[in-house]
Amino acid sequence: MKKTVCFLCFSMFVLSLYAQADEPPCSVNEATLIGCGRYKIKNTYLSAIKYDGWGIDVLNERTKLIRPRISRQQTLHLDLSTVNHPAGTSRAYAGFIDYAYGLHYHFRPTPELKILAGGSAGAMFGFVYNMQNGNNPAALHVDLDMRLSAAVIYTFRLHHSPLTVRYQTDIPVVGMLFSPHYGQSYYEIFGVGNSDGVIQCFSLHNKWALRNYLTVDLPVGNWTVRLGYLNDLYQTKVNGIQTDYVSHSFMVGMVKELISLSGKHLRKTHLYQSAYY
Repeated sequence: MKKTVCFLCFSMFVLSLYAQADEPPCSVNEATLIGCGRYKIKNTYLSAIKYDGWGIDVLNERTKLIRPRISRQQTLHLDLSTVNHPAGTSRAYAGFIDYAYGLHYHFRPTPELKILAGGSAGAMFGFVYNMQNGNNPAALHVDLDMRLSAAVIYTFRLHHSPLTVRYQTDIPVVGMLFSPHYGQSYYEIFGVGNSDGVIQCFSLHNKWALRNYLTVDLPVGNWTVRLGYLNDLYQTKVNGIQTDYVSHSFMVGMVKELISLSGKHLRKTHLYQSAYY
């Protein structure tokens, strides 16, 4: 009996190894995009007026299957902007860097359609600097959050060329953020040590943020190009301070699977397992 059980266990182990070896490898879908767009920024710690102007974005995303129906996504987003007072009397500079690590479960109603649902953990660090302010010229942003995430990916052919369209949305639902009190200087916080209440928990009642991300992938010669539209909304009401950041950016970049395939060969999905295509 023991020999039979051992033989069955050994057989199942060998079969599992064979099945894994027979499966195509999981690739990493990586894209780096650069964009430009319109920004509107309001931070009542610095000014009650909403500034607007232009900015640039750099976005890197990496997606990989880690289970047959579960993928891992990592995104790193950097944006820098210059915004102006509506009357043109003053100017402000803003910069933000955002990192997110997420997991998605894949629903596949048809071979061409993927519906992804899951969540992610994110961290954001940023600043706004107003050149006209004397006592409080800058505002610091530090944010840690948990997000709900969903995406739809659809592949179709147009004039014999494969196109892949993706729409993704992410909504932070709970987390912590740093915020001074209205009128409180950073010297009071970091110099004097008067830091009571500057770390606040948030949920949808005092923070509303949303990211809309629309992309299309198309082969161009031996390359795969990704065109995208990125819309970020970020609003908070904490410690008597209201922030309102809105951006609309159009982006372009290159896509690659981290195996030795590109262009039209990128669509030979029988050679690898992509979390995206």
